[in-house]
Amino acid sequence: MSKLAVTFVASVKMYNGSAEKPAVVDSGDKMPVILDVVAGKCPNKRVLSGTVAERAGMESGKAYLMKVEEIESDAQYGRQFRYSTIKELGFSELLEAMSHFGAPQTIDVLEPAGNPKEAYTA
Repeated sequence: MSKLAVTFVASVKMYNGSAEKPAVVDSGDKMPVILDVVAGKCPNKRVLSGTVAERAGMESGKAYLMKVEEIESDAQYGRQFRYSTIKELGFSELLEAMSHFGAPQTIDVLEPAGNPKEAYTA
């Protein structure tokens, strides 16, 4: 079974959670972020701890060409992914990347890899 590895374009935004489940700071005292997929395919696990985002070079309010690689799954959290930035994108680069990678799509990774329910959704 092959592990998921994709390249996509996303903007990084602060994540506040919901009224029922508000976001909380992580052990590094950082608030989580959410990746807003602008173009290409990305797993639907898009909320990252603030410390993970900072270590990957992500800043809220900026857009990036990114890659995500599936790593070993975890019994408690299921399928796991490593996100990294390839390049921060300016406006003209962002438009070019959107044209190249196509419409944004999320990949449902909440089911085990290889499960027939795994699908691309818009």
